[in-house]
Amino acid sequence: MYTIDHSRTIMSTRARILSTIASQFILLTFLSSFVTGENQDFVRTLDRNLYGFKKEKLTHFRVYWHDIYSAPNPTAMPIVRPPSNTSATFFGSISMIDDPLTEKPELSSRLIGRAQGFYGSASQQEVGLLMAMNFVFVEGKYNGSTISILGRNSVFSKVREMPVIGGSGLFRFARGYAQASTHSVDLKSGDAVVEYNVYNGLFLHDGHIAVSTATVSMARIVPVIVSKLTILVTLLSSLAITHATEENQGFVRSLDRKLYGFKKEKLTHFRVYWHDIYSGSNPTAMPIVRAPSNTSATLFGSLSMIDDPLTEKPELSSKLIGRAQGFYGSAGQEDTALFMAMNFVFLEGKYNDSTISILGRNHVFSKDREMPVIGGSGLFRFARGYAQAKTVSFNTKTGDAVVEYNVVPIFAPKFIILSLIFSFATISVNGDQDHGFVRSMDRKLLGLKKEKLSHFKVYWHDILTGPNPSSIQVVPPMNTSVTAFGVVRMIDNPLTLGPEMSSKMVGKAQGFYAQASQQDLGLLMAMNFAFIEGKYNGSTVTVLGRNQVFSTVREMPVIGGSGLFRFARGYVQARTHKVDLITGDATVEYNVYVFHY
Repeated sequence: MYTIDHSRTIMSTRARILSTIASQFILLTFLSSFVTGENQDFVRTLDRNLYGFKKEKLTHFRVYWHDIYSAPNPTAMPIVRPPSNTSATFFGSISMIDDPLTEKPELSSRLIGRAQGFYGSASQQEVGLLMAMNFVFVEGKYNGSTISILGRNSVFSKVREMPVIGGSGLFRFARGYAQASTHSVDLKSGDAVVEYNVYNGLFLHDGHIAVSTATVSMARIVPVIVSKLTILVTLLSSLAITHATEENQGFVRSLDRKLYGFKKEKLTHFRVYWHDIYSGSNPTAMPIVRAPSNTSATLFGSLSMIDDPLTEKPELSSKLIGRAQGFYGSAGQEDTALFMAMNFVFLEGKYNDSTISILGRNHVFSKDREMPVIGGSGLFRFARGYAQAKTVSFNTKTGDAVVEYNVVPIFAPKFIILSLIFSFATISVNGDQDHGFVRSMDRKLLGLKKEKLSHFKVYWHDILTGPNPSSIQVVPPMNTSVTAFGVVRMIDNPLTLGPEMSSKMVGKAQGFYAQASQQDLGLLMAMNFAFIEGKYNGSTVTVLGRNQVFSTVREMPVIGGSGLFRFARGYVQARTHKVDLITGDATVEYNVYVFHY
């Protein structure tokens, strides 16, 4: 009897202790879940601890990319022909891809995923491609996760490097670089197999990513409470805890970032002059897609490919620093707002062959415009930052322009490149000294303090019909494709506070989307959320990723921003609110989670 009573007493005491701990824990968790700072309508600050963001880790994976032009099942298709038949580099041409990614060079080896997106010839002097693609994985725990890559591919170089600018799923908040090395190429058909080694920095998180809501809810708090109470119960009952191990899976392996010499980031500034030349015998900017409507005052939907000189001073005759290679398109119906996607390819001194990738919104007739730096290669690996553009001169007859660019990237100044083939060979790169057009900066002077995590919800209206469509087709699909593979649409879509089109407008989504999958409706999305509301007026968030339209919830990376969203990184979750299957008009709820200063 004593034993039973004693056991009951112990159990009762343990229950009271556990109840007290649990109640205090719930209270603390509830209190810590409240948002901090002043929220403004559609934006609120979040506690990053509730989202389980832990230390970043560095991973590596290797896949083989199969670019197939030949019959009977091509995975790469030309969608825009080069404007000039005399171009040796096919300058201005664009191909849409849905390329297999395999574990080994043979196409018959295990399928790891697909590379979906496009590439365009953006160099007049060599075969230099602008690559914009998502690696969509289908293997193991990475199934459904993506890596987004945007950069310059100098095809005939032995090893080419491009920035990893974001990711989704297990690769949320990713940044890093990809190195491409041609394994084989058929010069007759154009078919190629390329080895990709991807080095990727990403957050470890516990998976408790909140369901998007307008206010703090128990749906967000309960999973955190349950998971932590489970640990408490386990500890009190002296049961063994099984920890998740860092076991590598097939094509992915964890790396020790210390071996790669990643140290404290530094903030730098450089200034160059960008020459956009349409006239004369040697134009560096060429229209590749005409505006679909002759009545558009802004030439909405037009695209130009560029290979523009970057000089040290405003005069074209001054020292050549590099080239701006990529494209821009008119993405505003009411004002001249360009969607810019380009790589600054440097040719000078120790920065030779290093690149900076820029993707953002250029409101041309504003005195100062700001666009995100979303990545880089060489000495600018893992870069993020912003570029400010200011027009120096503009010829209204020819369209030629000179623009001053002040670029402020943050990047790791020292790193070690480990050779995977010769493991004993290391190359040390020192980036501490200033060089000509580049200078170091004190990040404190820019007021860069601790990052904060913010959330906002908006409704995205894709209007294809009626007298004022906000989404227009600029490149038609391939005739034989059941998924409309290759189609490109330019958008200037309203963003509203509520699902009704009549609700308060908080901004515009400007950019384009393209059908980049042959097997399902998988879009490559590249757009800027340009806000017009309150203190966020003029600030932007840049999104580039894969949108699998018929999935209930789709996730895409936030790869940068401007204004109050400078240095931003994060992700968006898209959920279809309604769609008209006859017209194609759609309303989509976007929940955006973004780290910014």
